[in-house]
Amino acid sequence: MKYIFLTITALLCNYSLYSQSDEEKISVIRDIFYSTEKSVENCKKNTFDFTGYSSQGGDLDVYAIENMTCKAVITYYGEMGKKSKEFYFRNDSLFFVFEVIYNYNQPASLGDVIIESKEENRYYIWNKSIVKFIDTEKNEYWNKSIPNYSDISEVIFYEAKNILFKK
Repeated sequence: MKYIFLTITALLCNYSLYSQSDEEKISVIRDIFYSTEKSVENCKKNTFDFTGYSSQGGDLDVYAIENMTCKAVITYYGEMGKKSKEFYFRNDSLFFVFEVIYNYNQPASLGDVIIESKEENRYYIWNKSIVKFIDTEKNEYWNKSIPNYSDISEVIFYEAKNILFKK
């Protein structure tokens, strides 16, 4: 009897996770995000060299509690700008990515660069799938309507896998 009760409970919990509306999923992701941001100060920070992924190198900061990654920040440096991506994890499962792209007015090697433009992108992830994307103009795209969904998804999950491997 106990086994049947546990099985039914597990099925109902699993069903409720997958039957949530997209807006409910985003609400859950935001709650987890805020909770993660609050806990980052209690995390151990490890910094890694992330060269080989951009023309001018890169850095990776991984924040973890008891070997579980909470947040990771990759910064890619380029001659004409830099890109920063913040990855948020819960139980080593990716749930949110915040990307900022800075474009310079001239090559960094010339010195005294000025940031000409800044782009911000947000990716909400549910069950290993991007469910919402908000671009720099605040346009919202849902699920597979995200422009270049396959390419973006492949890059994000490849980077997330590398982060978890590095910790």
